Amino acid sequence: MIFIVCILALMAATLTVFDNSAVIFVCCAVGSVCGGWMLYAVLARSSRLRLTWVLAATLLIGYCFGAFVTEVSSLLAGQDPMTYLGLDRAWAAYALVLVMLASIVLLLAGWVETPMVQEQHIVQVSGRQERFLWISVAVVTAAYLHGSVSYGGDISQNGNVSIFGDIIFTLVPLLPAMASVGVAQASGRRRLRFMVLAAVAFLAVLPFGRRQLLYALIITFIGVARLSGRTWNLSSRRKVLLTVASVFVVIVSSFVFYSLRLAAGSTSEGRHSIANILEAAGRTTFKDPGQVAAQLAANVEERTAFLIRYLAWLGRGGNTPSPLYGQDAALSVHMATPSILFRAVGLSKQEERGVATEEILANEHFGLTDTDDANSVLTGGIIDFGLAGVLAYPLIFCAVARLVLFLTDELVNREGRVLALVAILFLYLQTEAPIALYLIGLRNLVIILFCWAILYRLPTVRGRSHPVRALSSRWAERRV
Repeated sequence: MIFIVCILALMAATLTVFDNSAVIFVCCAVGSVCGGWMLYAVLARSSRLRLTWVLAATLLIGYCFGAFVTEVSSLLAGQDPMTYLGLDRAWAAYALVLVMLASIVLLLAGWVETPMVQEQHIVQVSGRQERFLWISVAVVTAAYLHGSVSYGGDISQNGNVSIFGDIIFTLVPLLPAMASVGVAQASGRRRLRFMVLAAVAFLAVLPFGRRQLLYALIITFIGVARLSGRTWNLSSRRKVLLTVASVFVVIVSSFVFYSLRLAAGSTSEGRHSIANILEAAGRTTFKDPGQVAAQLAANVEERTAFLIRYLAWLGRGGNTPSPLYGQDAALSVHMATPSILFRAVGLSKQEERGVATEEILANEHFGLTDTDDANSVLTGGIIDFGLAGVLAYPLIFCAVARLVLFLTDELVNREGRVLALVAILFLYLQTEAPIALYLIGLRNLVIILFCWAILYRLPTVRGRSHPVRALSSRWAERRV
């Protein structure tokens, strides 16, 4: 990783001196390669599975690769990349410098962080874990059928999100990884049951969106490779085939998801169940795949440009206005606090909060319009404390997640730790994740672990042994 640190430092220094389009293009490409190699390294060795390194890879891929794709698309269309992004070159270069500096700090911190998976953390999937998965899949299926969860993972009811909906939103992407670990460990009929669980779990993730499905696939690979206790010595050919198959699944799933999105937009206003949207898609978007593919390509191009733009607008090439000194973090803590605690003291969470999003809090102060922008831990850091926040916030939230993992080790059990590890990795693989999402996700994880602990302590009902089989086994022992 020291080699990666040196490369990123060189790129940051180059961008500071030269901010022309060619340098930005090359640095985006190099940052993308570094992030991709780091993610592969995390998958390849348990000793490299460290949360700081995961987050560094996530930031590099999200920002650098996203900007690289946008630049290539604009150049192919005969447009200037910065004009397409609506950015000054100095602003775009400074945003990339912030990403690389934050990644360097995370990489250096990773040398003192202990690996997240060690030999003592590998456990065999138990009957209680299987029971937890069946119960979870049943609850999620009921939520879909009831309409409590809709397209895009919409869990709001009349504009409000219940804590139950938040927990469902956190739980669904974790189930494929946990079920797949069971597939890797089990055999016979038990493996078949886990395969059914994994298939249903992946289908449950699909309506949540292409990014959630991609993250779910990554944590599934990490879970099977690092938590199953098996050694996977795959040949280069099998690795390529696995990669191609994964990319194919993501592309097809993205197509289906975007078809549902277009179908949802063509229906009447209001909230619709998955069944209604599937019916609308069968009448409209599924019949015209070419148009859906064209609109999907344009959407991907727009979303990749979306990410770096907000960080660049906030950074302003180093001429950042005075920060808000923790107001964004305070808002995030407020959002993560359950409404029931406010009602217990006679307060309303909505009235006490005042503002609803990071953009509403910060955009007016930074001279920006009130729009839906791409938030991340870096935008939260620069809003609260400028450059110091960009460098400190990723470390702080990695430390908070590791604390939750440590408490799970101490207070729950090793099986619960698997659930906690998968949940934390899923959270920190997301580039477009405001600090509120980290806090809400960790809060939901604590609640899920509490339910897990209760389920784990329930007695296991075991059937009585068959008397004829017991008698025949004793007779066989005597014959021997």
